[in-house]
Amino acid sequence: MTFQMPGGLSPAGEKALWQRGILTWTDFRLHGLKFFSPPRTRRLLRAIAAAESLVASGRWTKYLKWTHPVWLLRLYPIVAPDAVFLDIETTGLQPHHPPITAATLHDQNLQLFVHKLNLHTLPSFLKRARLVVTYHGRKFDLPRLRRHLKLPITFHHIDLAPIARALGLGPGLKAALRQLGWTWPPQLPQAGAEIPTLWNQFCAGSPQALQTILLYNAYDTAVLKWLWVAMYNSSLRYWPLFRPIPLPRLPNLEDLVQKWCQSWLSP
Repeated sequence: MTFQMPGGLSPAGEKALWQRGILTWTDFRLHGLKFFSPPRTRRLLRAIAAAESLVASGRWTKYLKWTHPVWLLRLYPIVAPDAVFLDIETTGLQPHHPPITAATLHDQNLQLFVHKLNLHTLPSFLKRARLVVTYHGRKFDLPRLRRHLKLPITFHHIDLAPIARALGLGPGLKAALRQLGWTWPPQLPQAGAEIPTLWNQFCAGSPQALQTILLYNAYDTAVLKWLWVAMYNSSLRYWPLFRPIPLPRLPNLEDLVQKWCQSWLSP
């Protein structure tokens, strides 16, 4: 439930309504019309009517018609079962730098993709996805996958980076995680800038370097679900009817990456 939507309220305005006991859209119609100026009240009533129309459709794909960050954030309980979390690693930040690895996670099922091994199968894998969730993917991951792998965008997409910015988190994934209480594993690279060097080491004959890249990529992907839930809980913490969603546990990424490397890299 949210009053933060196109034509709706700011975080402060929503919190003020909650503090006055206006907890739902119906509450606002019955008891909240006196709290704002007539123009603002009419605007909010129109926004609520539009939101109710979307919800009445019963199809979450229509809910994504609105891209307001908090609206998308609070869709988590509805759309999460269909979400495929995605992250890629590249040899640099420029558009011409190609993807070298990718990781996806759906319902604790981790998939790994590597350049010249199986990365070319990623587009066909993602064709089966209904919803892909990334961090900064609208400007980074998806444009590079389209350019270098000819990825057709047949799925819906939610980018968590604008949502984090709307909540005052970041900049960057690691900072947003840290601010919400997640500690990045110290044994992993601490930034993507280390990946090109590791990739060069792998190309020179070090399988351990690829395992490190894949583990970093896997964590970058798996933490996205944790981040979404943590942001969801944080944004609703002042709503009196709210019950937090338990933070998801990550799969054993070290074990999964090691098994993948043994399967693909063993002589």
